[in-house]
Amino acid sequence: MKRIHLLMVVAFSLIALVVVYSKQTRQSPQTRPAASSTNSGAEHVKAKKVLVKELSRKVAGITLQDGVFKLAPGYKFVPQDNGTVVVALKATGAVSGTFDCTCSHLAGTPAPSGACKLKQDKDQTSVSCVKDEQNQCSDTCFLEAVVKGTSLRLAMY
Repeated sequence: MKRIHLLMVVAFSLIALVVVYSKQTRQSPQTRPAASSTNSGAEHVKAKKVLVKELSRKVAGITLQDGVFKLAPGYKFVPQDNGTVVVALKATGAVSGTFDCTCSHLAGTPAPSGACKLKQDKDQTSVSCVKDEQNQCSDTCFLEAVVKGTSLRLAMY
């Protein structure tokens, strides 16, 4: 009889250890590491430095959230042949602004060479700049918006 009690105590102890161990090693969705931007095209690219505190009302269709430039509801990106992208209302197609990336430098440094290009996430809900793979910018890529003839640098990448 003592052997049966001993075996039951050992069995329950092992089961309790397995349950406790499995709860500790299981990660919740909030603690899982985020996928890297190289593995997922849906990742939003964050600017290295945002050059505006907030977007002007003139730059309709884009919002700034934690260093990421995202489409506002009701708008869409329309790629252009020259490598730029315009933001237009989905309903009417009215253009609110043009977005482009330029390879540039800060004052006092030599003129850069190479090019930058626009990059959209997989969902086409955000826009950012990257160095062109074929002709990499030797300095900094800037995201620029042109609205009603006025150009505004938004961020550095």
